[in-house]
Amino acid sequence: MRSRFIRRLLFAVTVISIAAVGLASAGGAAAEVLPGTALSPAPAPADPLHVFSTESGEHLALSVDALASNVEAGGPIKVEKKDPGETVKVAYLFAASTGFSGYKPENGDVTLNGEPVSWEPVNTIESAIFSWNAVANVTSIVKPVVDPASPGLVSFTVAEGAKTFLYDGEILAVVLEDPAVKASRSIILLYGTQATTGDTFHVKLAEGAKTKEPGFAMNLSLGISFSYDTGSEQFSVIHVNEKLLTSSAGGQDDCRQKYEAVPSYGSCFNGELITAGGIGDTNENPPNPAATPSTCLNSKGEPAPRCDDELYSLVPFINEGEEELKFETINPSNDDNILFGALEVSGAAIVGEGIVLGPATATNEVGKPHTVTAKVQTETGEPVVGTKVHFEVTSGPNKGLTGESTTNSEGKATFTYTSTKTGTDTIVASFVNKKSETQTSNSVTKEWTEQATGCNAGASAKGVGHAGPIGPEGLNEDNSLICPPGSGTETFETTFPNKDHWHLSHLSSAKCETITGGHVFSGQGTGKLNTKAGYSATFSWEVVGKNIYFSLTVEKEATVVDSVSHLLLNKNSRETITC
Repeated sequence: MRSRFIRRLLFAVTVISIAAVGLASAGGAAAEVLPGTALSPAPAPADPLHVFSTESGEHLALSVDALASNVEAGGPIKVEKKDPGETVKVAYLFAASTGFSGYKPENGDVTLNGEPVSWEPVNTIESAIFSWNAVANVTSIVKPVVDPASPGLVSFTVAEGAKTFLYDGEILAVVLEDPAVKASRSIILLYGTQATTGDTFHVKLAEGAKTKEPGFAMNLSLGISFSYDTGSEQFSVIHVNEKLLTSSAGGQDDCRQKYEAVPSYGSCFNGELITAGGIGDTNENPPNPAATPSTCLNSKGEPAPRCDDELYSLVPFINEGEEELKFETINPSNDDNILFGALEVSGAAIVGEGIVLGPATATNEVGKPHTVTAKVQTETGEPVVGTKVHFEVTSGPNKGLTGESTTNSEGKATFTYTSTKTGTDTIVASFVNKKSETQTSNSVTKEWTEQATGCNAGASAKGVGHAGPIGPEGLNEDNSLICPPGSGTETFETTFPNKDHWHLSHLSSAKCETITGGHVFSGQGTGKLNTKAGYSATFSWEVVGKNIYFSLTVEKEATVVDSVSHLLLNKNSRETITC
């Protein structure tokens, strides 16, 4: 789902980009300009960072990689494929021209695996540092290579040819569908150019953050060009929900040097200054968020630019049950270009103005009500009150079913329905904003299953039983099977021909099967024999003629203690046993 008018997230990220303008040479005679340094005052950005693409679902994975090179032939940029069944859903190539070059990317400048890349005209935008950012959908190039590949890193060659000094580098972001991933998540790609005066971003979650659940994740990747932090104090400061995350974002992490046995990041210069949190990085946040590039070290003891790899975990910045995150950004030095972001969140989420629907998945028995809740927010993360929300089942056994509801003071609207059919429904919600634009939510699914059977559904049969061979020579005994409707408990009592008394107190592995005229039970249970506990029993049935005969075997420690077959509850059992 693509959205160009949403530009604000719900996290407080203060991004302050500070760069040294020059470095005095020996004797102080002339100034030697460092890479990534402002050469002239910067204009205001044409298009601040905004939501570019949103994908939500149960089987999603994200791969991000970047490369910066001043070699015309280019170098490797990779896709991480974790599982054999993983396939490409969509792939984008983001690029930035060299800071203060004024160069506007042209189609065919860059190739991916030898195929010319065509930039999207509407998304070729001027940055705040006299450069341009561009993006292209490269799914048709990436998918045929990645889908049949074995798990691992799948390599592509990205090259800038004769224009290599006019490009700072490229970022390859790929959303994959992975059947092995069983958790609902949202992947939101952000694109634009950081506003020099600062931006505020708002993120709304479909459900409160479940930080205590195994596998809960919330990761942020940033892509930054024309930033150099080896021997310099060029950096970005990030706050999340008013807490300091890092004071050393940026740098030239993805310069061609990263593939050397011993990388010399200091040798990377203008035209090869880019970084993006992704392959080879960790979401382990900087140990000392206040440390700048001159003093920062990661957990491995690595200095800048590797002390901060632009991949962050946001879990420490959100509390259990919270539904919102807020970022604030500012770049007073005007010489770093934040052009890309990727937000990976457990569950569904929206950034800026929009609508989010939850729960992401649910399972109900047919005939029981199911409710979904939509949350609508403004660009600044405020709830939209009193707006009409349209709900629709877009696929499944209830396809075409619709409903409408109005948002309350919290910006929430609900839709409740039931199903008489089994299967999986897909549901979406939408609303019309003040610009008369329709905003559509993420999709959620609802699985409808058969009603529970057995005693939990409620059933009963009671009467004088008949134990022994089929026919008049059998013994009549008092037997009853009682499953009070809705009680979730059951009892079965019988007196064996030898006068032993069996009382079933719990029926596990219960199964209730439909036969002509009614239903019957079978299963295993535990109970008491002659008031003594510790016994188990197997309960089964068969139909002979017009009668239903039951068999009961009682064991203790795998030894059969008693058994009875041809036990007839009564000749009308088919009518009295109901589910």
